[in-house]
Amino acid sequence: MTARAEKRVPKCQGCGKLLERRFVTPRVEKMKYDGARHEVLIEGMPHWQCDRCEITLTDDESDTVVQDCLRRHIGLLTAEEIREARTSLGLTQSQLAELIGCAAESLSRWENGAILQSRSYDRLLRLFFHLPIARDLLRKMPQKASRP
Repeated sequence: MTARAEKRVPKCQGCGKLLERRFVTPRVEKMKYDGARHEVLIEGMPHWQCDRCEITLTDDESDTVVQDCLRRHIGLLTAEEIREARTSLGLTQSQLAELIGCAAESLSRWENGAILQSRSYDRLLRLFFHLPIARDLLRKMPQKASRP
């Protein structure tokens, strides 16, 4: 649970009892990325569970954990790593998106774990975050294509 919003505890659809927050036992899942299958270790994934009915539910936080496990497996920055690096540079999502040439909505989705960034954008983000000269060069480049 994040400090941003308190989560509502869901009720079991079977018996009506409030579900408890638990963590899934680490397991390996087969996942596809970039045309290849990967066996990804899923660790730390939260879910909701009814002790009485053994019903389990996942949520957006669960999905983000799974996405981040895949990102780590294939060597991409995690959602949190992108967000922390951006904020440590004092940039908004819109500012960073404009500098690297992507849509602000895409950057938002990378940071909230909804989608994975491409390998190309991952490399560009790493250069941007770690090399001041890369930031300087991108700031000097025209941000929008001029129209004839």
